[in-house]
Amino acid sequence: MEMSVMGRESAAFTAEFRSLVEALDPAVGWFAAFGRRVPEDLNAWTAGRELPPWDVVADLLQDLAARYGAGEAERRGRRIRSRYELAQRARDSRPDAREDLTRRLGREDQAEIDAHRHGQELAAAERAARLAGRHEEAERLTALRMWAGDDEERARGRRAELRRRLNALPAPTGPTVPPQASPPSSGTAPPAGAAPAMPVPPGTPARRPRGARFAGIEETAPAPAPTTPSATAGSRPAGSRFAGVEESAAPRAPRTVFTEEDRRAAGELAERLARLREQGLGADLYMALCGAVSGPPQRIPLLVESMEREGLEPEVATLLWEAATLPARPVVAVAEALVDRGLENECRQLLRQAAARPAADAGTIAAELLSIGRGEEAVTLLASLVRARRAEDAVGAALENPEVLAPVLLDAARTVSPRHHNAVAGELRRAGAA
Repeated sequence: MEMSVMGRESAAFTAEFRSLVEALDPAVGWFAAFGRRVPEDLNAWTAGRELPPWDVVADLLQDLAARYGAGEAERRGRRIRSRYELAQRARDSRPDAREDLTRRLGREDQAEIDAHRHGQELAAAERAARLAGRHEEAERLTALRMWAGDDEERARGRRAELRRRLNALPAPTGPTVPPQASPPSSGTAPPAGAAPAMPVPPGTPARRPRGARFAGIEETAPAPAPTTPSATAGSRPAGSRFAGVEESAAPRAPRTVFTEEDRRAAGELAERLARLREQGLGADLYMALCGAVSGPPQRIPLLVESMEREGLEPEVATLLWEAATLPARPVVAVAEALVDRGLENECRQLLRQAAARPAADAGTIAAELLSIGRGEEAVTLLASLVRARRAEDAVGAALENPEVLAPVLLDAARTVSPRHHNAVAGELRRAGAA
């Protein structure tokens, strides 16, 4: 009986997932990256042999939003999320669920370590290339380092989700969950990339970087060692290429005020969300998240922290997706609050999701970020836009305010790859905005 339930729920999700994939253009965006980087995994997901990580589904929903609009992505996202949770619950009811989750957890632990180590090796190679004046090689190594960081972030998010699922299983008769592996500490900080966070697995010394977040990034650099997809947690890019942010400039003092009332409200809401999830009330949980994003922006980072303590990492992705659909100024306020709280990865994920909006909207958000001195975040947003769109579409972000936005869009394209930079520069010239 259990197997028939699992089969039914898995088949329902697979049909929904296949429908999502069929609505996308396989030549662009995150879908194109999956097709190039992990074709075997993509085949397994569409055939129903494996349940994809939720971060993968979230990336494909971003592709859908870019092609058909945020409304369609939101409608489809609610349905596919419900199917996903039912399929996941059915799989976790199997007799071998604990063994399977434990094995996968061990793989993600090792994946995070591998990606972190490879990011350090790429950082060292990049520094050497810059010192030797090999600037084009250094740019390619930067892109590969961003891949490694994104793989590290994905592995971290997947590991947290696996632990949550393991903790939700009936108590075992003996210990089966391996101790949590910790990545080695690093003295180098990779540059910010497209964050999502949160959705592709990691690498060992011989593996190539794999991940949907970096669709279009060239991978031709002679990587000195192993690889895998966003920047290391807490890292922030520095240098003149990040919209005039000087390396020697002192960090800007946080402006967001977090009160005790904000902390209390965020904690209470996170507890309510956890109860709704435990009771299987997905629709009520989603409505509560929508209500949260329309509240004070300074509560979003506190809510993110509280939700993570409650094991609600997948719902954090939904929260940030909803926040990314707000008008420009509230999006900027949430982004600033996230950075002021030290949640740079979550800020990058928010901005990466905002890049799924029409290009003109992304440009408006970028201009608002620049107006409050957040050039780094503006570059992050526009780089995500460049990765996900054709150059002729991406330049739409700069057309309303070319004097301000065209140079930043070019900076952002340069962080993706020389090819993207040249394509965007050409389209800006054709549009008379360069």
